[in-house]
Amino acid sequence: MKLHLTSGTYPYLSKIAEQHEDVLLYLATGRTRLIQENDGESIFTSPTSAEVIHSNGHLSDQDFIYYNYLPVSTDHESAFKENVQQDIDTIESTNAYRIAKVLDDDAYIILVSFSSDELVKPFEESAFFNEYFNHDHAKRFKGTDLFHMSQHVEVLKPNQEEHLES
Repeated sequence: MKLHLTSGTYPYLSKIAEQHEDVLLYLATGRTRLIQENDGESIFTSPTSAEVIHSNGHLSDQDFIYYNYLPVSTDHESAFKENVQQDIDTIESTNAYRIAKVLDDDAYIILVSFSSDELVKPFEESAFFNEYFNHDHAKRFKGTDLFHMSQHVEVLKPNQEEHLES
């Protein structure tokens, strides 16, 4: 399975989401994100596409998702894959998660989905968050050859009126 993501303005991306029922729309700080899962190509003009290597549950456009774009060097990839796949199963109260290898980059995407924003705070205090979402700890996966790449972490909120301002 492939995971396709893109970002842009709310008016433009909301029209795409309305036209494609397999596309999920989320709000982030200063941007809107779309997520599509399928076995084929993305419908997006400028996607970040990744091959899902480990998953659980069903992503919903009503969930809160912690998104992590994490550079991982070839030297650290084997240990990263083994550890993250074991460690992610220890997270409590998730609706779904995805670990995916970005197709055209030395990076992985980790998505962790929660049914409410109240469940996000305990996740932020978890050992898994500290190991993989904390910038200082996650640097160990980059190695020296990926110094030019940076980790990007954000919370994706459901497309609900109360989240449009935040």
